[in-house]
Amino acid sequence: MSDSLPFIDQIPDPIAMRIDGACIYTGDVERPVLLGSLLTAGGTITALGGVAEVDVAEAQLAANGTEVRHVNGSGLMLMPGLVNNHWHSLSALRVAAAGGLDLDDRHDPVPPTAHGGNIPAITQEFAGLGSLMQAIPPEAAGISAIQSLVWQLRAGTTCVADFGSIGSTDTLVGAAQATGIRAALSMLTIDGIAMADGFVRVQDTDHVLQSVDTMVSDISRRNLPTVRPLPSVLGSVLASDELLKGIGEIAEKYDTQIGTHFAAWANENDASLKAFGKRPVDRYAAAGLLSPRLIAAHVAYLDDDEFQRIVAAGIHVTHAPARYGAMGEATLSQRVRVLDLIRANLTVGLSTDTDELPLGGMPEAMRMAWLGYNEAAGDPTFLPPSSVLAMATRAGAVSLAWDDKIGRIAPGMRADFVGVRVDDWRYAGVARPLTGFLSRGSSNDVDLVVVDGRVLISGGEFTFLDEHELQTKFLEMSAAVARAAAEANAGH
Repeated sequence: MSDSLPFIDQIPDPIAMRIDGACIYTGDVERPVLLGSLLTAGGTITALGGVAEVDVAEAQLAANGTEVRHVNGSGLMLMPGLVNNHWHSLSALRVAAAGGLDLDDRHDPVPPTAHGGNIPAITQEFAGLGSLMQAIPPEAAGISAIQSLVWQLRAGTTCVADFGSIGSTDTLVGAAQATGIRAALSMLTIDGIAMADGFVRVQDTDHVLQSVDTMVSDISRRNLPTVRPLPSVLGSVLASDELLKGIGEIAEKYDTQIGTHFAAWANENDASLKAFGKRPVDRYAAAGLLSPRLIAAHVAYLDDDEFQRIVAAGIHVTHAPARYGAMGEATLSQRVRVLDLIRANLTVGLSTDTDELPLGGMPEAMRMAWLGYNEAAGDPTFLPPSSVLAMATRAGAVSLAWDDKIGRIAPGMRADFVGVRVDDWRYAGVARPLTGFLSRGSSNDVDLVVVDGRVLISGGEFTFLDEHELQTKFLEMSAAVARAAAEANAGH
C-alpha cells in the first residue's frame, strides 16, 4: 500500500524498551496501579515492577545481546492500549455529511435516530451504504480507512473491532497493516430493511453469507498476528432469520466472535414484531446467537425477561456513551440498562461507534461513561476511574477473545500500551493521574502509542507517516466520495 501512498513509510519494527518512573495503570485486578518500570522486548512485556526487579530482566536481555532503549517516564501515565470494540470506518462520509451544513446550528433537522428511532429511515440509510461502497473509488476507500485508523491511534486506541465499514476486505486489512493497529475486521452485512409494512429484502441472503464466509476465510488463512476476522450482522432490523442463523454458523465454523447491534432504539422492538413477529432477543436466541461469541452494541431496550436471558447467555455488550446525546438516543436517561448489566457482572466495554460524525475518541467515551453512569446511579463510587479504564481495555479484549494477549499491562502480554503526559497545569495537586485525565484530558493528550512492541506515536507525533499530508489527501479524496454519495442517493 505504501507504494501508492508516499506520505506513509513502513511501520517500525518492535524494539526493546524500558520506561522508568512512570505511573502505570495496568488494567489488572490484582495490581491496578504502580509507580515503577516497564520493560518490553520482541513485542512482549517482559517485566513490570520496581527498578531492581526490572534491572534483573534487562540484564538477561543484555546477556543475549539485546539493546534496550531507555525512556524517562517521569510525568508520564501509562495505560493498556485502549480497545475500541465497536467501530465503523466511515470517515469518508464526514465531508459529505457536513457539506450541506450551515455554521448556524439552530435549525438542524432532527436525525432519524432521535425520539425512539425512525426505524424505516434508519434501515434505509444503512442499506444505502451498500450502494455507496460500490460507487467509491478503491483509492478513496483506502485513504478513508487509513485516516480512520490514524484517528483511532491518535486517540490511544490500539485495537479496533469493525462492525461494518466502507471498503473491501483487502482495503481494510491493508489499512490495518499499514498503520500498525490491531484489528478485528468485518464487512457491512445486511440483507433487508424494516419498513412500515414489514421486512423488505434488498440482497440475496445466500450471496451475502457466501461473501461473509469468503471474507472470514481470507483473513483467517493469512494468519496475521494483529488482524483477525469478525463476522457481523449490522442489526436486528436489517437481517432476515436466515442471515442471523447463517452468521452464527460461520462463526462456529471458523471459531470467531460476532458483532451486531440490537435493542438500540425504543421503537426497534415494535418494528421487529411487525416485520418478524418476534422481538430482537427472541430472534437472536432462535438463531443460536445468544452466547459468549456475541458482542452486541447499545442493548438498552430490554424487558426484565430479556435482560435475564442475555445475562444467562453471557453475551458481551459494548456501549458508546459519547454518541448517545449527539444522536438523540436516550440510552441513559430513559433506559439505564447498562447499570443493570454492570451490576450483573456482564462484560461491558466502551467504544466510539462510527466516525463520520466528530464524536471523539476513546478518552471522550471514557469520560462520558464515568460521568454519565455515575450520575445515573446517583453514586460517584459506582464506577471509579479504574473501572472505566477496565471497560475501555480489558473488557474489550475479553469480548474479542483476545484477552490472552491484550487488555492489561503484565509480563507475558503483548506490548500494547499508551502514554499520556500528566505533568502540566491541569494535574497540579492531583493525587490520581487517571482521575485527572478523565476530568481534564482528551484524545489530543496521547503522547505515546505502542502496538505489538512497535512505537507508532512518540512525543505526540507519528513515527512513520506525515499526518498533514495524509489529511490533505483525505480531504481531496472525500470530495470524490461526496460526489459518489450524491450519485448513490440519486439512484434511490
